[in-house]
Amino acid sequence: MANSPALLGTHLALPGALTREPAGRRTAWLVVAGCVAGLVAVTLRFAPSHSKAEYRAAPVVRRSVVRFVEATGISTSRRG
Repeated sequence: MANSPALLGTHLALPGALTREPAGRRTAWLVVAGCVAGLVAVTLRFAPSHSKAEYRAAPVVRRSVVRFVEATGISTSRRG
């Protein structure tokens, strides 16, 4: 069909009104995208930062060794 003599001189094309969006719609999308980008920027700028690690400190207590566990997992008591 593409090689038939009747179709060789014809060109198919869509009218310009169908191939491009109206300028108002494009402007609306740009405004919406700008608002979303601005909202994200403000949210990231003023969001609280939880980068500090919170530690609880306990007082040091000296005690004696009650049990000694070796690397093999065998438990031996040292009392005496």
